[in-house]
Amino acid sequence: MKKINLLLICIVISTSSFAQNKIESTGSVGIGITSPNVPLHVFGTGNLVRFESSDNSTDAESTLLLNVGNTSRAMIQWHKQSSSSFAGGISFGTRGHDGLNQRMYINNDGNVGIGTSDTGTHKLAVGGSIGAREIKVEASGWSDFVFEKDYELRTLEEVERHIMTKGHLPEIPNEIEVSENGINLGKMDAKLLQKIEELTLYLIEQNKRIDKLEAKNARLEKEISTFKNE
Repeated sequence: MKKINLLLICIVISTSSFAQNKIESTGSVGIGITSPNVPLHVFGTGNLVRFESSDNSTDAESTLLLNVGNTSRAMIQWHKQSSSSFAGGISFGTRGHDGLNQRMYINNDGNVGIGTSDTGTHKLAVGGSIGAREIKVEASGWSDFVFEKDYELRTLEEVERHIMTKGHLPEIPNEIEVSENGINLGKMDAKLLQKIEELTLYLIEQNKRIDKLEAKNARLEKEISTFKNE
């Protein structure tokens, strides 16, 4: 009996008269498309891919591992409803030298944590430093009111008494408040600008006083010179 070698060219998978799924001879798989141009090509509308845990209870946790070669390199995990602050949330993980670890979290309120799962009341919480070329803070107010005519500028004596009594500038939080509550960048920038504008007003006033003193000294020197020449 002769041995018959069969060459598999392609396999078409269909549940209707029109073939919508296909496995090419190259190994590419098409779901919802008969001409896949990548190893897995999914085409359609609505929810394209659905993953379910084998345990349908609310305590189940579903994990999708994305592999490169034969090693788990990335992880997407849905957290069960009974877990801690990230109940019903999603976490993303990568593999480092210390193994596969969670790196970013999205909780069930839509708050995002990078390097931390505790977002508090923040829409974005970062457990580490942030590097950026530019940061734009949309402030709700600014400090140009300092230059309005009815603005009551404290005297330097009042500022000195406040510093001697409380150890910080008026309207600026002290070290304990900052360490406990942090600072709002927009509000703090406005406060710092307010102090710079107040300082500018002090300098302008001091400059006027210096000009008057110099003019007075010039008159006195002229009078003294005239008196000596008599």
